[in-house]
Amino acid sequence: MSGLISIITDFGERDGWVGTMKGVILGINPGAKLVDISHQITPGDVREACLVLQASFPFFPKGTVHLCVVDPGVGSARRAIAVETSHYKFVGPDNGLFTPIYQRGDFQAVEITNRELFYSPHPSFTFHGRDIFAPVAAHLSQGLALKEVGPRIGDLVRIELPSPGVGPREITGEVIYIDRFGNLITNIAKELFDRKVGSSPFKLRIGRAILKTLSRSYADVPRGKLLAHWGSWGYLELSVNQGSAQRFLSATKGTKLTINY
Repeated sequence: MSGLISIITDFGERDGWVGTMKGVILGINPGAKLVDISHQITPGDVREACLVLQASFPFFPKGTVHLCVVDPGVGSARRAIAVETSHYKFVGPDNGLFTPIYQRGDFQAVEITNRELFYSPHPSFTFHGRDIFAPVAAHLSQGLALKEVGPRIGDLVRIELPSPGVGPREITGEVIYIDRFGNLITNIAKELFDRKVGSSPFKLRIGRAILKTLSRSYADVPRGKLLAHWGSWGYLELSVNQGSAQRFLSATKGTKLTINY
């Protein structure tokens, strides 16, 4: 039990929603340590939240509770859930947000039904982050057993994360995330590239650009030039040295790229 709670939301930092959730947590567990992973998820973008969660949660200490509230279905029939693995607990809506956790196997999940854990016996229809998810995360951070939260469930919502296409001499991928620097993170993993392309010559096409080499860092190319490299998430990234690949290529999430080899 670490007492550590990480938080991912799409709430932004203007309206006080995140601070309210933290107040609820600290009212239950004054010794909780709270870490903000991101509150700038594109509103309602569950897939984006998945990717940020997937890239960040393994770096936290064992026992961390990961509180994730990107919940376009709040107030509807979608379930509130808690998930436990051998190292972590996760709290949030059953809308596919925890798909990366399910893909690893070795987990159990429960529906949050124990109303004694809620902040209010009559939760708001629009702010389950405050009234359900934050207090449950706080109780779990104090060592509450998952079975005390609600009954086990197995029919969990999962979402499709885009997979690259692989042809005889071609890999087809797409941009799945754009960071604040304008770097384009694709869904082409290093393991796939190494297995299919290896040291063979290749030609990467994205938009109007063609690249034939991979770089190790931004400084490998002149300022303002496009490069391809392996990012910290383990996926192929397109970047511009001291610039924005998003603007350079007029790219968006879903922009396609191909690698011929």
